[in-house]
Amino acid sequence: MRAAIEESGRKQVLLCGFEGHICLYQTAMDMLAEGYDVYMLADAISSRSLYNKEIALRELRAEGAHLTTVEMALFFDPARCRSCPVSHNFEVNSLGMGLASYDIL
Repeated sequence: MRAAIEESGRKQVLLCGFEGHICLYQTAMDMLAEGYDVYMLADAISSRSLYNKEIALRELRAEGAHLTTVEMALFFDPARCRSCPVSHNFEVNSLGMGLASYDIL
């Protein structure tokens, strides 16, 4: 996965998944250290305890990660954000699932 991210040339990543206080925390910290803009999809992250998730997100935010939600990421509108260096494409696949992609301008 690392090679695919590096080959894309993109410096912004959206992270979500299980065990936010362990796996995602370590991944996000590594990516922040490597100069990536890290966006944590807070409503798509879990931990066995809500407290662990909350602490992990607080710590990551203090380190420079951005907190966002799935819906905010899917419906991001760069036309409403004049200073955002991102272009956004949104498609709906045959299963009715949204596919979003972002390009740094």
